[in-house]
Amino acid sequence: YICVFTYYRAEYLVVAGHYPVYSVAEHGPTKCLIDQVEPLLHKYGATAYFSGHDHNLQVSHQIII
Repeated sequence: YICVFTYYRAEYLVVAGHYPVYSVAEHGPTKCLIDQVEPLLHKYGATAYFSGHDHNLQVSHQIII
């Protein structure tokens, strides 16, 4: 298949998933996402990754407003 990122570049790349990659809540980090998804987030320069499994706000990098 042909990856859409080969042909398209946007100012932001926002990714959403159900489970968090890393979490300090009761469920903890998701190993398969660390192994398989995190490298893709870095490779394609994802601006943000949103998840909803843990019902709280966790920020892993400084947000400048």
